[in-house]
Amino acid sequence: MRLRFEWLGVFLFCLPVRAENARTVDDIVTAYVQALGGQAAIDAIHSREVTGTLRLGLKATYYWAKPDKVLLLEGKEKSGFDGSAGWTYNKRKKVHRFGKGDELPMEIDANPLRYAALKQMYNDLSVQAPKREDDKDMDIIVAPNALAQATFYFDARTHLLARIEQKGETSAYFTTTIQFLDYKPVNGVQFPFNIVHRTTDKGGSGEDFHIKNVRNNLELDPVIFSKPQAAVIVSGGKR
Repeated sequence: MRLRFEWLGVFLFCLPVRAENARTVDDIVTAYVQALGGQAAIDAIHSREVTGTLRLGLKATYYWAKPDKVLLLEGKEKSGFDGSAGWTYNKRKKVHRFGKGDELPMEIDANPLRYAALKQMYNDLSVQAPKREDDKDMDIIVAPNALAQATFYFDARTHLLARIEQKGETSAYFTTTIQFLDYKPVNGVQFPFNIVHRTTDKGGSGEDFHIKNVRNNLELDPVIFSKPQAAVIVSGGKR
């Protein structure tokens, strides 16, 4: 915000004027939604199948249903989130309950368009000064969370979400980075075909999800997102 000084008679008034080219949260999010294909096109998608490869080239298939149900089929294992609790069912037919935040990488891979609702997801959003990174100008939005903050980087040329840096979602001691690359149109909506996860947590592991195919608006039986019945249930599982 800069100040403009004007003489009116003998009085000097100091009038606030919005800085040239300054962008607001509304400006950035609106441009992002339009770059994706528009709110109507995004809202028209109620379910999705995403196929690709995860670690070591293992084939993975995600099923997503609005608003946040996810099922991941990966080799002989499957993981799911029913909107309130997550689980992994391994090849030994044991069910592991998700720990806090374990479902987030699945939700991002299955539905990266979730950030079109950024203003609904976070109560307190603010804009940081633009930065130039990797030879690209970035518009930046910051969202505080319980322990730290999430930082969203939007390509200033395409207006698409390029990267998220999250600290404080589950711990204040490490940072998780998610990159969204290789956007392509699917049913009139731009979808990233490469999603890269990295973490500074020494106990964690990075992951690249290379997407081969996306199909929208399938008829999915809600039961697929429910936790399987198993003889043994253990806590703290991850995908």
